[in-house]
Amino acid sequence: MAPEFLIKLDDLCMAVMLPSGKKTLVKRSELRLPPRTTVGIVGESGSGKTLTVSAIMGLVPFLPGVISGELRLKYGDGEDNAWQDGPWLRDSKFRRREYFSWQKKLNKRMKKYRGKSISIIFQRAKSSLNPFLKIKDQIFESLRMAGETKDRARMLEWLANCGFGRSEVGQVAEQYPHQLSGGQAQRAVMAITLSSQAETVIADEPTTGLDAKLQVETLIFMKKLLDKYQKSAIIISHHLQSLSKFTEICYVMYKGLTVEMGPTSRILSAGNENHPYTRQLQGEIEYSGGVGQILSAEISGCPYYSNCEIYKKMGEQQKSRCRDQEPPRIYIESDHYVRCWAFEK
Repeated sequence: MAPEFLIKLDDLCMAVMLPSGKKTLVKRSELRLPPRTTVGIVGESGSGKTLTVSAIMGLVPFLPGVISGELRLKYGDGEDNAWQDGPWLRDSKFRRREYFSWQKKLNKRMKKYRGKSISIIFQRAKSSLNPFLKIKDQIFESLRMAGETKDRARMLEWLANCGFGRSEVGQVAEQYPHQLSGGQAQRAVMAITLSSQAETVIADEPTTGLDAKLQVETLIFMKKLLDKYQKSAIIISHHLQSLSKFTEICYVMYKGLTVEMGPTSRILSAGNENHPYTRQLQGEIEYSGGVGQILSAEISGCPYYSNCEIYKKMGEQQKSRCRDQEPPRIYIESDHYVRCWAFEK
């Protein structure tokens, strides 16, 4: 029987210590990834999308990093409670040495998943490739992680599977990343990622730096590959509409908070049953609301209230609750919730 989920993340909170004090970067993030399912995380720059997947991968380059939450992974026969020894489980005090030691231990623990169970495609394909290694050698490394031998025919097969013509695979294999075009680099990254045969692929803004036409083509091609090899995936994007054809479930984030979750088709068509921020994303509306700012630890309520059209029409008592109290998950359907006080019955 297939497991209910491969990744289960609950109540993730992340922070960084600055000279001015602790700043909250992710306030409350959550995610479920069922097998053979593509999940999307959408939100503007600074919403916490990349930090969320970095925490899942154990790749957090600052302290304290994760300060609360639970991460469970189900790959193979067992279930791993990855953060079972997090320092925050003892008390809420920040001790630099203790958190540093825990991050080192976590990094070592997560190595057994990276590449073997979970692979990641970072933003800007060219910059994520090793500039000193030919493409063939980077695929050989992925094959080695999958337990395969250094087989040139297998390497060329993966390049062909990822969209390179049979007449060009030999040339691409011998090239360095700087010799590839943007589209070629993106396909090479896919070949390297998929050849590791990891069960889950995380794609962080996989079309960044590509023109509009190539963005759509890349996402369509990626979805075909994921379906062909029966992979589960997490795709991160700024644009809700771009995820509509490629994901089954969508998480909407704003300033470190997951404000909505549900089937992608329902989120795109729910209208008045969407979170106010999701409605903004549906129309790809731009506004001057402090895009990408670090979330202040002092914000105790809804981070979107100052830009919310519903808030502006509320009475003072209702406004006070939006400002001062974090909204809970309010379920529209059993598989669709929003974090917005306006939906409380």
